[in-house]
Amino acid sequence: MKLIYIIYLCSLMMAVGCQQQTESFSDVVLNTMPSIPNPTEQTPTSAPDHERNMIYQQFERGFMLWDVEKNCVYSFIDIEPERGIIIPDSLESTNGSDNRYAYCLYLPQKHVQDVIMTTTDTLKMPTGNMGMIWRAYPEIREGIGLATNDAKAFVAIFPRDKHPGFSCCYVGALPDGRVMRCGFYARSSGRCAVFYEDDED
Repeated sequence: MKLIYIIYLCSLMMAVGCQQQTESFSDVVLNTMPSIPNPTEQTPTSAPDHERNMIYQQFERGFMLWDVEKNCVYSFIDIEPERGIIIPDSLESTNGSDNRYAYCLYLPQKHVQDVIMTTTDTLKMPTGNMGMIWRAYPEIREGIGLATNDAKAFVAIFPRDKHPGFSCCYVGALPDGRVMRCGFYARSSGRCAVFYEDDED
């Protein structure tokens, strides 16, 4: 009987020892695990703005906006009811279905023929890179007309997209403070808009 009691006590002590050892091991494991940062603490409240060198030129019915970094130009009709980006139909043979995203046009690879138009002291044909693209595409010439002033270089400041999957994407800004955004998803393809950021819906 005493032998059975002694064996019972030993078993009880071993069980308690194992439990204490297990609890101590758990404490060590938990204390050495790296802490996982709270995602809300890591997400900035607002993303920094873009700053990009651009060149702007005003025309009779719109403007051209040269992106110095990308080395291409946006041509935009800025009057109703035609307001919107100009995408030349002639590029469809090269770009295919992606032509609906050809918002920023690069310099043409082939020779551009000169264009003869009546100018005045206040209406002139654009020169330089903008002039080459303006001459290359009749849709642009007919859409925005002649230049009303000289091209102006400036630093464009525009926001980064807060919800790029919904309303992508900001591409630039104008000297008057308006920002420019173009659609790069199927539901917004072929469309760009210029607006004051405070007026955004």
